[in-house]
Amino acid sequence: MEHHGIINGFESADLNGVKIFQSTLFKQTGLVKHVFTGRKGGVSSGSFDSLNFSFKRENNHDNVLSNYNILADLLDLDTQSFVLVNGDHTSRVVYVDEDVKGMGISRENLMSVSDGMTTDKQDLVLTSTHADCVPVYFLDPTKPAISITHAGWRGTYAHIVLKTIDMMQEKYASNPEDILVAVGPCIGKCCFKVGADVADMFKNEFGEDVISLKEGNKYVDLISCIVDDLIDFGILEEHINVANMCTCCKEEDFFSHRRDNGITGTMLAAISLV
Repeated sequence: MEHHGIINGFESADLNGVKIFQSTLFKQTGLVKHVFTGRKGGVSSGSFDSLNFSFKRENNHDNVLSNYNILADLLDLDTQSFVLVNGDHTSRVVYVDEDVKGMGISRENLMSVSDGMTTDKQDLVLTSTHADCVPVYFLDPTKPAISITHAGWRGTYAHIVLKTIDMMQEKYASNPEDILVAVGPCIGKCCFKVGADVADMFKNEFGEDVISLKEGNKYVDLISCIVDDLIDFGILEEHINVANMCTCCKEEDFFSHRRDNGITGTMLAAISLV
């Protein structure tokens, strides 16, 4: 499905050697601080060089925590206010408040398993880690309220973005026509090669347009699946901003689980009300 009203591209900036990416749509509201990180500007080394945010992947807790502190300082945020999605490629979305501050980062105890979080509380930074999976940011500027989701292929197939909007409607009485959505850098349809079984699942659920063929292989367009879901649910095209940056292609800027055969770091998606 063609969507001509969508805002294409994220802005990039270099802050003291840390390359970050931001939605133009979200920046202009003045209501949030948000970011998707690149891979440069941190203290990790080897396969995790250098701005890695995954404690699970890198066996050096101090390095990863230092990377969080680097980012927090650049954005004038408090690492103690960060909370990390405890994702497992689900479609579960949870409401969070100040009680969860630090979970998964400055506090060792983890959130309950989910791949999405929503809040209407200030001084709480919602974060998720990514190394190809789709980061999706939500903002209802009329409340205000925010959400973030980690949409792997399983979560995308299970319509996690719709479940996020459902949660915002339930918690804040959000109107889909008010909600702004930003889809960050992720693996593109150019690189997300899948087997026939997964291709058939997506074709049956989202239509044949999300499947492409190249040299006898099948590829899924996760971004199109997500955008189609959003528009079908009532999100306005002009309220959607898509980064259109493939994490697998852009090795200079991003870690990629698929490209690097799983031995790699992760970027961070983060959003906070101001």
